[in-house]
Parts: sequence; structure tokens; C-alpha cells
Amino acid sequence: LDELKAADNTYFIYMSDNGAGGGKGNGSLRGGKGGVWEGGIRVPLIIRGPNIQPNTFCHSRVVGYDFFPTFCQWAGVKRPIPKGVEGGSIVPLRAKGQGAVKRPREELVFHFPHYQSKDGPHTAILSGDLKLIRFYETGRLNLFNLRQDISEHNDLAAKMPDKTKQLSAKLNIYLKEVSACLPVANPQYDPNKPPTSNRKGGKGGKGRGKKGKGAKGYKGDYTKGGDGGKAKGKERSDFFDGECRHCHKYGHKKADCRKLKRELEDKINTDKEKQEAKAKA
Repeated sequence: LDELKAADNTYFIYMSDNGAGGGKGNGSLRGGKGGVWEGGIRVPLIIRGPNIQPNTFCHSRVVGYDFFPTFCQWAGVKRPIPKGVEGGSIVPLRAKGQGAVKRPREELVFHFPHYQSKDGPHTAILSGDLKLIRFYETGRLNLFNLRQDISEHNDLAAKMPDKTKQLSAKLNIYLKEVSACLPVANPQYDPNKPPTSNRKGGKGGKGRGKKGKGAKGYKGDYTKGGDGGKAKGKERSDFFDGECRHCHKYGHKKADCRKLKRELEDKINTDKEKQEAKAKA
């Protein structure tokens, strides 16, 4: 930026999209990629640009969707932010790292209605120093004071039932207002039947699953009982129907997607053969 003489009018932003994989490398933070524990959602954010003083630090919460309102303000956009945008501009924080981000809602919500970690479908809502996590398989609610317990080991739900109930109610309202997808009970779930893998072996799949070579993950590419081949042998529950990552429909069968794909490929090949035959004639 200095060599290009662009440092005076260019903002450089570095941020991770999630915590370290496998819950490792997050220091005292609990959890990691694929979960809503602090180890999965609290990540580095570094910004360099005009009017940002070197060696300044900010402890205010910033989330990815704050960038859209921020970019609009930096770009001098005069039109109001469209309704439904949940973020707020972080420009007030840039000078000395102090201030607040004004959003339509005070709370921040992180919603994982699928199977991507050992916790299964779960959601977190953060308000002030408090954080509530809801686990859908068991209905369990955990409450933590992040200022006093950044490692999330001291569950306050039983000691603070009113706060737990209040945050749970706010979470329900938020999920309804944004029409969030929620886990759907799987009527075919059998707790006595262990999960099985229907994913064929491929590159990089050696020894990752209990089923042997190529068993990369249970239930293949689906959040229903699997995580796209990242399970590494951990058994997953089928208590909820998950979302098909190809068509984004809950309870959709993997065979259906493959069937539709084959039908489309066959049609394309047939049309191509007809065109080639017509050209030869």
C-alpha cells in the first residue's frame, strides 16, 4: 500500500471466518470451527487505513455483517441502509478503538441448525456480558458471563433462571422474525441403530472413519448426521433431519440429488448426441 501510495485512501481488513478447526489452537477459548462456543465465533480482526492509529485496540463486538454499513459510510453512500440489514457501521470505533456499533438489535445471534460439530444443532445469543446457548437435541440451555468466564465453563442457567428465560424468549423472537430454518425431528430416528456411512471412499479419505478406508464422514454431504466428510470417525446423531447442502431443503435425500443430477446430465448428453447426429446428416 505504501509503495502504491494507496495507504491514505485504502482500508485493509483481515478477519477469520471462524475459529481454529477441531477446537485446537484457541488458547483458553472453548470449542472451535463448526460451533458457537467462543472458540468458534471469536476471531481476529485487524484493520489498517486512514484515521486508524497504529497499536490501538478495540474490545467492542464486531460481526461480519457490520461491514456492509461500514463500507457504505466509507464510500460516502447517502441513501439509507435497506431494511433487514442487521449490521451497523464500525466507523465510530476506528479512531481510538472506543465507542459502540449501533445495530437494529442489541443482541447478536449465531445460528447453527445443522450437524457440523459434536454438539449437534445449536444456537447462541449474546447480550451484554451474557451469552445463552441452546442445544436442540436435548433442549439444554447454558448461560455464561463472558466478562468473568471467557472459557465458558461456569454455567449460570440454574443460578440465573430469569435471565435464562429472558434471553431464550429474545432468541425465539429473533428466529421467528428472520424466518430462520430450525431442525426438524426425524421420525425414522432409532437411537439403537448406529449411524452408517453412505459415502464412498475418495482421495484423502484413508483411515478417517471407523468404517475403514474412505469412510470420511457419516451421511456424506449432509448436515443430517454428517459434516461433509469432516467427521473423522465420530458418530453423529440422526435425531433431526438436516439440510441438504445441494438443494437447501430439509429432510431431502441424497439419492434424490444424485438422481436429479444424473437426469440432467443424461439430458445434456442426449441433446448433444442429437445435435452431432444432425450435423453429420
